Parts: sequence; C-alpha cells; structure tokens
Amino acid sequence: MITIFSSPTCQPEREYICHVLFKEFLGLEYRITFSDQHFWTIQESNGYALILPDHLFQVPQNKWLTPDSLPSQPLQIWDTSAAGIHCPLVSPKIPIIYGDLEFPSKFPFLNPKPEKHYILPIDILGSAFFMLTRYEEVVKTDRDEHGRFPATASLAFQEGFLDRPIVNEYLEILWFYLKKITKNEKRKTKKFAVIPTHDVDVPYRYRFVPPWKIAKTLAGDLVKRKSPRLFCENVWNIVTSKKDPYDNFDLIMDISERAGLASSFYFMAGGKTRFDSPYPLDHPALQDIIQSIHDRGHHVGFHPSYAAGLDKRIWKEEMSTLRRAAGDIPLVGGREHYLRFKTPETWRYWAESEMPYDSTLSFADMAGFRCGVCYPFPVFDVEKRQLLDLMERPLIMMECTVIDERYMNLGATEAAEKYMQVLKERCMIFNGEYVVLWHNTRFVDDEEIGLYKELIEA
Repeated sequence: MITIFSSPTCQPEREYICHVLFKEFLGLEYRITFSDQHFWTIQESNGYALILPDHLFQVPQNKWLTPDSLPSQPLQIWDTSAAGIHCPLVSPKIPIIYGDLEFPSKFPFLNPKPEKHYILPIDILGSAFFMLTRYEEVVKTDRDEHGRFPATASLAFQEGFLDRPIVNEYLEILWFYLKKITKNEKRKTKKFAVIPTHDVDVPYRYRFVPPWKIAKTLAGDLVKRKSPRLFCENVWNIVTSKKDPYDNFDLIMDISERAGLASSFYFMAGGKTRFDSPYPLDHPALQDIIQSIHDRGHHVGFHPSYAAGLDKRIWKEEMSTLRRAAGDIPLVGGREHYLRFKTPETWRYWAESEMPYDSTLSFADMAGFRCGVCYPFPVFDVEKRQLLDLMERPLIMMECTVIDERYMNLGATEAAEKYMQVLKERCMIFNGEYVVLWHNTRFVDDEEIGLYKELIEA
C-alpha cells in the first residue's frame, strides 16, 4: 500500500482529491499521513517515492477562494517527451495549472539514494481539485445573460486546453510514475462508452404549445433552418393532425438500440419563463412515452426548468412532480435546463434529493471538457468543504453548442462532425465516457439526424 505524505493544511480537500484520483479512478489502496512538509510525497514501502509540488493547498486561509489563489497566467508548459514519459496523452506538451518547472531542480533530496525519487513539476492533486470542483467558478464573477459561467472566462479556454481532458492526462502521468515506484501494473479497468442523453424541453411541437409559439417555430423553419420543405410539412401536419415531428422517442430509441446503447431522457416538470415550454406529465400521452422508455430498457431522468437551476424551492417542487409522474420508474439523474448551474449550490439540490448524478457540466458556448475529465466523479462542495453524495457525469458535447449560430456556429457540416469526433476520440484515449446531449427537437432535420447517427454508431 502506498502512503501519501502531505501538509496538514486543507485536510478535507486533500482527502477528497486523493480519494478521487487513487481510489475512484485508479482503484488503489492508500493511506494519508499529514506531516510538516510543503510538498506531496507518494511513497512505497520499498523506499521509492514520487514527489510533487504542493501549491493550491498551501494558499493562506484568507486567500482561499479569492482571485489571489487562481493559477498564474500564462501557464507554464511541460514537455513530457523530454522527460521520457510514455503514456496516453492528447499531446506531450502539458499545461501546468499549479506547479513549477523549476521545482525538480530546486528540491533537496531527503534520501541518500536519489535514484529512488521521481520529482515532477506539476501539482497534480491541486490542479485536479481545481478542475473537478470548478473552483474558479466560485471565485470569478463572470456570467452570461442566463447567469451561466461562460467558457471564455475559464482557464481551460484561455489557455487552450478546453478540448483536452487535462485531468485524465494528469492521471496517466501519475500512473506512469506510480508503476515505477510500486512495481504494480494493475489499476481499475474502465471501458469507453458513448452516453446518449436527451433533454426533453418540448415533447410535442404543437400539442400543449400556445399558438404564438407555434407561429414562432414555423417562422424558424423558414428563417433559421432555411427549409421551405420543413415549413410546408409542418403546416400540413398541423392541418391534417399528422404525427408530431417532436414525438420521435421511438426513433431515438431505435437508433440507440442499433448501436447497442441505452438513451437517457430528461423530462421537465414545470417552468414559467419564456425559456420554458411546460407540459403536463400526468397527461396519458406523456405517461405512455415515459412507460415506453422504461419498458424498452432506456432511462428516465430530471430536467429542471430555467428558474429551478438557481432556485432550490422551485427545483424541489419540480422534482416531486416528476417523481409522482414517474411512479415506480426509477430516475437515473438529469441535467439543468439551458445548462444553468451555480457551483456548488446546484450540486446541493441534486445531492439533497438523493439523485444518483448530475450531467450539466459542459459550457453552453463551447463544447469540451469543462471539468477536465471524461470519467464520472464524486462531487465536492468547496464552500462547505465536504463531499456530497452525488456523482457528476460531465457533459462533453451538446449539439446546439457546436451547430448553432449563437455558439460555435459550425452548422450541420463536416466541420461539426469532425469536431464532435475529435472530442469522442479523446474520450476513447482514456477509456472514458463521451456524454452527448441531442435534444429530441433536433431529430427533425435529416442532416442533423445523420450527424447524430455517425457520432454514436461509428
């Protein structure tokens, strides 16, 4: 068993990140010993040790969760190929969130046999904590018009690694050296998976929808989607009461089943703003949809309304409504509407309601690795300094983020497919989860359906 020696500062935070990296991700047994030192030592009984800088958790208490505790920019870059590191990485050039390239040359050897020590320039544990807990989102006040922390304010975007699961890369470097000091080649086995999820903002295009919204949608066929064919088809469907184009749950499940996957459908249970389209979950038509999803082996989850993401009372009322509507059907988790999320408060809503996971954390304006990882992970509340009984299953790609003009504006094009595939391939490198959000309302346009099929079937 390895022993991790560290400073006694920030003990709950240290215990959390050690649990996530060593136990949750790698499946290793370890013990922590707090001692009067200002660096991390990961040591095996054979005397071999890995030494890392300890920067984040040495921040003075009066500067914790303040701008003074954020990483210094521009970040240093470590060329791991020059260090002889051979492990899965997106690139050998690794951004150092916390750490110091000069640390190895400055460090005084405590052991008379320096060959037994491996010294790295990255505070891997502090850097991983920073990314997983969304530390910067508590510190920074940047918000968009929907109250969301924007990608452009994030360190990952500013330093050019939002499209990299940087925590996974740190983990592989850690494992590369752990194998050297422990002589152990066994770690927790993980398998790559595509996780298709679908936020059900609008289960029907016309049913339960006020006339003004129908008119707006039809106008969108002509102006936004530039599809006279779709406009004519939908007018015809309204006039003749043909099948509603958004009632495509069977199609979505068919596609998933052909790929050997199970879809998760997150249903709303309220909403009174112009960004919501509330629908009655107790209506027989919706009850049939929910039951069909369950009967076919797919999953039902929660999609809190626009206001609920930042309002605990509304969130819990809607959660109760969905539970009543679902009856005996278990709720697997869910995601906030519009990806409205406040760290760590919104996580608390999910944990207090005993939901298994949240899957909100991707940026609306830029797809990628908001948490820096493609593994589900336990959630830590940086304000209350405690582990929450909740997993975060980070969202990697939302279709409208990549396609729509208001965000990345790649359209339903080859460029969009390429970007989506790059993110997928980077999850594959680490045997992670590629969590995809494709709304049921986006299974109307043939090109977008084709993009989706390529993504999950390839």
